[in-house]
Amino acid sequence: MYDTSSVLEVLDQLPLAFLVSGAAVFIGFYAYYIESIRLAKKQKSFTTPVLGNMVNFAHDIVFISMFSHWFYEIDHIIFKLFWVGLVIYTGMEIIVHIQTIKYGRQELAPSLTQTQFIVGYIAAQVGVTLIFIFMMSLIPADDLFLIKFSLAVICIVVSGFLFNHRRQGRGSSLVQAASLLAGGTVMFFGFLPALSPYFENDYYRAAGAVVVLSALLNVIIVWNNGPNSRRRERVLPL
Repeated sequence: MYDTSSVLEVLDQLPLAFLVSGAAVFIGFYAYYIESIRLAKKQKSFTTPVLGNMVNFAHDIVFISMFSHWFYEIDHIIFKLFWVGLVIYTGMEIIVHIQTIKYGRQELAPSLTQTQFIVGYIAAQVGVTLIFIFMMSLIPADDLFLIKFSLAVICIVVSGFLFNHRRQGRGSSLVQAASLLAGGTVMFFGFLPALSPYFENDYYRAAGAVVVLSALLNVIIVWNNGPNSRRRERVLPL
């Protein structure tokens, strides 16, 4: 496990590697959600993996609910800013939830009425959140949520790949795919190692490799089967 005080000491120095990688992670995942919301509104279809968004929401809602922990116990400017950033991010996750409920029933649960689908969807989110809280109890020393954050990133990237693999890239864009690739890669090979040597162990390198591979495959799927492929076919007919 990483040492909390050592990580905070690193953050006190605001190293360039942390600032650059942290900005890249936030930009990558913000861009992913902004593009997902734009596509869903344009296409009238949900464009974000349900499980990935639910895990992200569970992580973020628990994080922001711990206001006193971040502002009075940890009491570090970086985590205060991170809290503010996640409030905005949670707002985008809620918009994605609304779009999924609005557009996703026919694909996700066609046998249910809209009311049944809404109730089931909310129940699923409550269940995911309770599982996340239980997982928190298994890693109590993760005071800074770095391990929990990395698990949420793994989930959104891998589920994003599985989502597009099942749909064959339908409804997705290269902006979405590239954002996941950038955010996931920098998270595991830039952001976390900049904070603590703990995140350079073999387990985290393997997790990072899974994230990068999933994100790359996702880019390939979208490139080959998404709307960009149709444009390329019109420009370069066989």
